[in-house]
Amino acid sequence: MGQDEVGTLRTLTAYRAIIDRLIASHRGRIFNTAGDSLVADFVSAVDAVQCAVAVQDAIAKEKADRPADQQMCSASASTSATL
Repeated sequence: MGQDEVGTLRTLTAYRAIIDRLIASHRGRIFNTAGDSLVADFVSAVDAVQCAVAVQDAIAKEKADRPADQQMCSASASTSATL
């Protein structure tokens, strides 16, 4: 980040667009954000898990062509369901 703040922001913005699209396509909605994190709600736990896998796959494809020192790591936190 410190080496290229503009590039980092551009990458975060691109990743966020991917995440937003995938959340919506998996019947989810973003209901809270803080900094570069977000909390999403899904119709079902299956939708949430499928979305998490889709996000990981999409981000991996996005960063595959970047040099190792320019790749940004991300984490998918937990999935919880209330029945």
